Amino acid sequence: MSGDFERNDRRDAMTTPAPLSRWGSLEIREKLGEGTYGEVFRAWHPQLEIEVALKLFKPTVGAAVSRALGEARALARVRHEHVVRVYDVQTYDGRAGLWMELVRGRTLQALLNERGTLGYREAALIGQDLCRALAAVHQAGLTHGDIKPQNVVREESGRVVLMDFGAGRWRGSAANTGIIVGTPMFLAPEVLDGGVPTPAADIYSLGVLIYHLVTGTYPMLATTIQELQSAQTRAKRLTLRDTRRDLPALFAQVVDRAIAVDPRARHGSIGELEADLMHSVDAPPQRSASLAVLPFVNLNADDDHEYFSDGLTEELINVLSRLEGLRVMSRTSAFEFKGKAIDIRAIGAQLGVANVLEGSVRKSDDRLRVTVRLVNTDDGCQLWTGRFDRTMTDIFDIQDEIAQTIASSLEIALASRGGQALVKRYTGDMEAYQLYLRGRFHWNRRSNEGFEKAREYFEAALACDSRYAPAYAGLADYYISVASWGLVAPDEAWPRAKAAALTALDLDPSLADAHVTLAVCNTYYDWNWQEGERGFRRARELNPSDTNACVQFATYLIQRGRLAEARWQMERALEIDPLSGTVNTYVAGVAYYARQYDRAIALCRTAMELSPQDIELMCVLALSYEGQGNLAEAIAAFETARKVSGNYPIVVASLAATYAKAGNRRAALQLVDQLREVAADQYVPPIAWAWTYTALGELDVAFDWLDKSADAHEMLLAYAGVAPAYDALRPDPRFAALIRRIGLNPADEPTTEFDA
Repeated sequence: MSGDFERNDRRDAMTTPAPLSRWGSLEIREKLGEGTYGEVFRAWHPQLEIEVALKLFKPTVGAAVSRALGEARALARVRHEHVVRVYDVQTYDGRAGLWMELVRGRTLQALLNERGTLGYREAALIGQDLCRALAAVHQAGLTHGDIKPQNVVREESGRVVLMDFGAGRWRGSAANTGIIVGTPMFLAPEVLDGGVPTPAADIYSLGVLIYHLVTGTYPMLATTIQELQSAQTRAKRLTLRDTRRDLPALFAQVVDRAIAVDPRARHGSIGELEADLMHSVDAPPQRSASLAVLPFVNLNADDDHEYFSDGLTEELINVLSRLEGLRVMSRTSAFEFKGKAIDIRAIGAQLGVANVLEGSVRKSDDRLRVTVRLVNTDDGCQLWTGRFDRTMTDIFDIQDEIAQTIASSLEIALASRGGQALVKRYTGDMEAYQLYLRGRFHWNRRSNEGFEKAREYFEAALACDSRYAPAYAGLADYYISVASWGLVAPDEAWPRAKAAALTALDLDPSLADAHVTLAVCNTYYDWNWQEGERGFRRARELNPSDTNACVQFATYLIQRGRLAEARWQMERALEIDPLSGTVNTYVAGVAYYARQYDRAIALCRTAMELSPQDIELMCVLALSYEGQGNLAEAIAAFETARKVSGNYPIVVASLAATYAKAGNRRAALQLVDQLREVAADQYVPPIAWAWTYTALGELDVAFDWLDKSADAHEMLLAYAGVAPAYDALRPDPRFAALIRRIGLNPADEPTTEFDA
């Protein structure tokens, strides 16, 4: 943290033993780095039996004690997962020092040294985490003052941590005294001119950091402080697209605004910068680079090969959706047109895409014939056609050739892939591959029978190839699905889901599906909300077009009470999956948890046109009617859901609770008796009993069942912070204890405010 310009800093890799063996009660084990004001060590705290990071200020620095105390006070006031945590500050043998959390990872500078510049999506996601960290810093009345790659560490888990507050200060403190504290290339112009660091100055520094991550250079080039001040005075800077023309315009606009010379031209708050970064990552490309892959037609005489034509379609959707600059409609929306004779131009208009890929598959033993054509939806003009007569062992080559040709035809740049294949070859066992496709075929039916068949096929695929990563991911999806619907006891399903997801990620860390499943397990099985959010964000980074990741992350955000963010995720999902009943259901769900019942009902009715038999949608509609006070309509909707679901216990319990709220205690108790009969033969989630007894006014019994629900790690319990069903329980101290038990802090209890 000096006034010197940046050096090629590889200090975080240093492992030179320190000459000191102890400092006070701490045992010094290793020197980690050295700066202008002091040294950093890895140390052992014998009383707590933990390793810590010890920062010792140099004896030659006269202001060492005051600086140590100031930094400790600054850090101690901030409690946030993306901000390093300080434990204590002391002085021994004339040396001031503070010890803090030992963050295990690499600085962003080390990542740049190792990998070169980062992709814009990765940089934007890092920026979002730092925005959250700075929001906590600014809320505490502080500024950081020295945001740069050396002061940000990313752990192996993906957690981003803001470090080193030595240049930070209390807002409103005196102006600089001619000494520049911080790194000039990252400092705002007003700070270089002697002004007091403000939140706007931190916004500038973060903007430069993001600029540096994607370019390796700076918006203002200079070799001395005087040259830098002169360039800033003349507003002579390089915009982001001056340096990298290939970056998306929206992302560049966000960064350029953050590094505006005039503080008034920057974002009004760090939260506004975070929102803009989020939008810049999730905003879809222009319509000219958009595509729908229609279900390939099965040309075999029997339906037994339907799984293969559907599977090939889904595989291509997954591959193409990972290409930057191409918006690909999700499977659900594309499959709405299966078997329908609809004009290509009408499909383009309905989905909002400029291009459609359609094809057919004929399979005979080991022989394949795949025919495809790429069509422009504006005029129906054929852009490309291909025919492949191959064997099953060539299936991955066929997929790759199709994907490469589409990317070329639509002018999607693939230079960053360095000539690598677009399609991963996870297995060489064609029987395992076909069993996996059969598993996905049945899983996509989203029924109890379909889930069970999917599990059988995934397990059969793994029996053929025990290192088949997607089959492990599929198996993890199965256990998550049956756990979330209460079809299998969560404490039985969660460990199996987590084990399968971890195995999948051991085999391939880039599997977005497995990251989603692991994030779900971390959140609900471990009640580790922070680790869960990191997993969801990692999945979104790996595959921005994965609507399941959007839905699961939105669920998490709803449960945290972050409803505006949840709505944002669902709006992104709608852009690539507008015809999905599930996506539309969750859009309505966000409105329901925001207690905008009229809006939720209207959204449910629209979604019903797409998925009239969707059980979850029926439940959201019923709950919205209940919130509106229209209990008769709520009962009717739950009755329909009960019939369609075949008496899912969760649905039966919801219906019983609604009868109780309507004053029909007799009908409610009759349903309770039915649940008891069901419980004799199958699993009935504790949350079902908790909802029912809450509505019946038997709160002590309800709390007993809620404890059992927490023991079972039921996903539905995580809605306790926002769901209206728990309103009667909120005044009871036991409810606050329950919230704490599942990892939700009552001090941060979600609100129901929602920006319409």
